[in-house]
Amino acid sequence: MFRKLVLAGCVLAGLGAFTAAEAQQRANEVRLGGKDVDLTKGQDRIDLSTAKGSYVGVRLIARKGIEISKVRVVYAGAPAYDEIRNINLRAGERTRPINLGTSERFVDAVEITYKQTSNKDEARVEVFGMQTSAGARNTRTAGVVAAAKPAAQTTPTPTVPAVVKPGAPIKGKIEYAGNGEVLFAENTVGLSVDRDTVKIGADIGKFDRIRLRVLENDLDLVSLKVVYSDGEPDTLTVNRRISKGTTSSGFPLKGDRFIKELQLVYKALPKPATGTRNAIVQVLGEYSEGWLQESRKFNEGWYLLGSESAGVLGFKRDLLTVGRNSGGFTKLRFTVKNRDITLKEVKVNFRNKNSEVVPVDSKIAAGTTFGPVGLKGGFGIDTVQLVYRGRIFSREQGRAIVEVWGHE
Repeated sequence: MFRKLVLAGCVLAGLGAFTAAEAQQRANEVRLGGKDVDLTKGQDRIDLSTAKGSYVGVRLIARKGIEISKVRVVYAGAPAYDEIRNINLRAGERTRPINLGTSERFVDAVEITYKQTSNKDEARVEVFGMQTSAGARNTRTAGVVAAAKPAAQTTPTPTVPAVVKPGAPIKGKIEYAGNGEVLFAENTVGLSVDRDTVKIGADIGKFDRIRLRVLENDLDLVSLKVVYSDGEPDTLTVNRRISKGTTSSGFPLKGDRFIKELQLVYKALPKPATGTRNAIVQVLGEYSEGWLQESRKFNEGWYLLGSESAGVLGFKRDLLTVGRNSGGFTKLRFTVKNRDITLKEVKVNFRNKNSEVVPVDSKIAAGTTFGPVGLKGGFGIDTVQLVYRGRIFSREQGRAIVEVWGHE
């Protein structure tokens, strides 16, 4: 999470209970340690057993790019915490707070599972902890024994979360599936001009940060401004080039509010000898910490899992980026924008490694929604595979955008 930390109230020995506001004011980020991670191993452990004090949460910072699939926080005298999701960190980027809780704990180690490479290479990973002044004074009890180091590096067994009954409140720790990032907007910008506005749908979600993916042309971004639903503007960046086919680093947002629109100012490009003067800008967002629970109040309980887009040249098979979710979805619906499509097949891949094929073989007009269709559900969703194409003869034109929504 890249905005100012909002910490839950913490019970501290001798001080009584904090309010959330007090905890926010008192918490500091403290460097616990770091390690040069060997990327040929696929797993590594950062020993933090000598870290002073106790902590309400941790976060990772990469000094060189690394793709992490699992983070395990090992505590002294308390159960370990597993966060299983894809975390693609570029150099200098950091994760949101991990296992941010209401009590101070002594951290023994952080174990990470990451994308293995054949080349001999290293990535520097550092661990920071969120600590209150009282946590800084806490000392480890002599009777608390640090968790033993594993005898050998082994492939971790996936953690299967408990089934969440449809409509039931989620209690305790939420085991998120998905990599926390969802494509939620796309716009074709004409580079013969120098500015465009990307409209965001009402109540589509609240995000801690966004990234821009640019297709078909380079984009020399002069400024990027977000306008929140209450009208407040926020300038995120100036003077940044995003090459064709690449995704920018993250831009932090105020994650407690909806986005009305994004305003882009960029340099006009000269007309190329071949190809297009347009660029496609896709907006990828990372849901804010509280949105999963709050989302039940909006869109009649429907939750945007993700979206993808396609042209008209044959069927396209996409593995959909899924936003963080706790599972329990019993039905899906599909909203189509910009161009009519034929949706051939939908396959939902769950976090427990099972999958379910949703019976869809339909033509869906732009501006309409297909569904709902039933889903057995029960577990967090990792990915959704779509097979579809934009229809040549369509009432609307442009690249087809398919949104996948879930409901408990």
